[in-house]
Amino acid sequence: GSRRLALDEDFPGLRRVHASPPVYLVEGFLPAAECAALTRTGVPLLLRSRTDGGVSAGRTSDSIFLTSGCADACAPSLLARVRRLFLGLPRSRMEEPQLARYGAGQRYTEHYDTPTTGPELEQARDRP
Repeated sequence: GSRRLALDEDFPGLRRVHASPPVYLVEGFLPAAECAALTRTGVPLLLRSRTDGGVSAGRTSDSIFLTSGCADACAPSLLARVRRLFLGLPRSRMEEPQLARYGAGQRYTEHYDTPTTGPELEQARDRP
Protein backbone atom coordinates (compact mmCIF):
# COMPACT_ATOMS: atom_id res chain seq x y z
CA GLY A 1 0.00 0.00 0.00
CA SER A 2 0.86 3.65 -0.31
CA ARG A 3 2.51 5.45 2.61
CA ARG A 4 1.63 9.13 2.65
CA LEU A 5 1.80 11.63 5.44
CA ALA A 6 -1.56 12.62 6.89
CA LEU A 7 -2.58 16.20 6.16
CA ASP A 8 -4.86 18.57 8.01
CA GLU A 9 -7.43 18.92 5.22
CA ASP A 10 -8.76 22.08 6.95
CA PHE A 11 -5.37 23.84 7.04
CA PRO A 12 -5.83 27.49 5.99
CA GLY A 13 -5.08 27.97 2.30
CA LEU A 14 -4.70 24.22 1.51
CA ARG A 15 -5.99 23.21 -1.89
CA ARG A 16 -5.53 19.93 -3.77
CA VAL A 17 -4.41 20.70 -7.33
CA HIS A 18 -3.95 17.10 -8.55
CA ALA A 19 -5.55 13.87 -7.35
CA SER A 20 -3.14 11.12 -8.44
CA PRO A 21 -0.51 11.58 -7.29
CA PRO A 22 -1.89 13.96 -4.70
CA VAL A 23 -0.41 17.43 -5.10
CA TYR A 24 -1.36 20.29 -2.79
CA LEU A 25 -0.86 24.03 -2.79
CA VAL A 26 -0.94 26.11 0.39
CA GLU A 27 -1.63 29.75 -0.42
CA GLY A 28 0.20 32.11 1.95
CA PHE A 29 2.16 29.30 3.65
CA LEU A 30 5.27 31.48 3.91
CA PRO A 31 4.22 35.07 4.62
CA ALA A 32 6.14 37.80 2.78
CA ALA A 33 7.82 39.11 5.96
CA GLU A 34 9.19 35.64 6.84
CA CYS A 35 10.29 35.08 3.25
CA ALA A 36 12.18 38.40 3.34
CA ALA A 37 13.81 37.48 6.68
CA LEU A 38 14.89 34.08 5.35
CA THR A 39 16.27 35.67 2.20
CA ARG A 40 18.12 38.39 4.14
CA THR A 41 19.61 35.85 6.55
CA GLY A 42 20.23 32.91 4.23
CA VAL A 43 21.31 34.28 0.86
CA PRO A 44 24.72 35.53 2.09
CA LEU A 45 25.39 31.98 3.39
CA LEU A 46 24.56 30.08 0.18
CA LEU A 47 27.14 27.53 -1.01
CA ARG A 48 27.22 25.03 -3.88
CA SER A 49 24.58 22.38 -3.13
CA ARG A 50 25.95 19.06 -1.94
CA THR A 51 24.68 15.57 -1.25
CA ASP A 52 26.18 13.06 1.17
CA GLY A 53 28.45 12.07 -1.72
CA GLY A 54 29.71 15.64 -2.18
CA VAL A 55 29.08 17.92 -5.13
CA SER A 56 26.56 16.38 -7.54
CA ALA A 57 26.44 17.00 -11.29
CA GLY A 58 22.67 16.55 -11.04
CA ARG A 59 22.18 19.37 -8.58
CA THR A 60 23.97 22.55 -9.59
CA SER A 61 22.18 25.06 -7.34
CA ASP A 62 23.46 26.97 -4.34
CA SER A 63 21.78 26.15 -1.03
CA ILE A 64 21.95 26.37 2.74
CA PHE A 65 20.19 24.33 5.41
CA LEU A 66 18.36 26.59 7.87
CA THR A 67 20.04 25.42 11.04
CA SER A 68 21.44 27.24 14.06
CA GLY A 69 21.47 31.05 13.69
CA CYS A 70 19.94 31.01 10.22
CA ALA A 71 16.86 29.19 11.50
CA ASP A 72 16.37 31.78 14.23
CA ALA A 73 15.21 34.29 11.60
CA CYS A 74 11.86 32.56 11.14
CA ALA A 75 12.28 28.82 10.68
CA PRO A 76 10.77 28.03 14.11
CA SER A 77 7.40 29.44 12.99
CA LEU A 78 7.82 27.78 9.60
CA LEU A 79 8.43 24.41 11.25
CA ALA A 80 5.44 24.94 13.56
CA ARG A 81 3.24 25.44 10.46
CA VAL A 82 4.69 22.32 8.85
CA ARG A 83 3.88 20.34 12.00
CA ARG A 84 0.29 21.67 12.02
CA LEU A 85 -0.16 20.88 8.32
CA PHE A 86 1.14 17.33 8.82
CA LEU A 87 -0.89 16.71 11.99
CA GLY A 88 1.90 16.91 14.57
CA LEU A 89 4.71 15.29 12.58
CA PRO A 90 7.65 15.01 15.02
CA ARG A 91 10.63 17.25 14.29
CA SER A 92 12.80 14.12 14.25
CA ARG A 93 10.99 13.03 11.05
CA MET A 94 11.71 16.31 9.23
CA GLU A 95 14.72 17.36 7.25
CA GLU A 96 15.92 20.82 8.18
CA PRO A 97 14.39 23.39 5.85
CA GLN A 98 16.72 24.83 3.26
CA LEU A 99 17.01 27.71 0.85
CA ALA A 100 18.04 26.96 -2.71
CA ARG A 101 18.86 29.31 -5.56
CA TYR A 102 19.09 28.33 -9.20
CA GLY A 103 20.86 30.69 -11.56
CA ALA A 104 20.84 30.73 -15.35
CA GLY A 105 21.93 27.31 -16.62
CA GLN A 106 21.74 25.61 -13.24
CA ARG A 107 19.51 22.57 -12.91
CA TYR A 108 17.92 20.00 -10.64
CA THR A 109 18.00 16.54 -12.19
CA GLU A 110 17.79 13.05 -10.77
CA HIS A 111 20.36 12.54 -8.03
CA TYR A 112 20.75 10.72 -4.73
CA ASP A 113 21.11 12.71 -1.53
CA THR A 114 22.53 9.66 0.23
CA PRO A 115 24.63 6.73 -0.98
CA THR A 116 22.71 3.86 -2.57
CA THR A 117 25.07 1.02 -1.60
CA GLY A 118 27.82 0.11 0.80
CA PRO A 119 28.75 1.18 4.32
CA GLU A 120 27.80 4.80 3.67
CA LEU A 121 24.20 3.70 3.07
CA GLU A 122 24.14 1.86 6.39
CA GLN A 123 25.46 4.96 8.18
CA ALA A 124 22.81 7.12 6.48
CA ARG A 125 20.06 4.69 7.55
CA ASP A 126 21.22 4.89 11.16
CA ARG A 127 20.85 8.67 11.33
CA PRO A 128 18.01 9.95 13.50
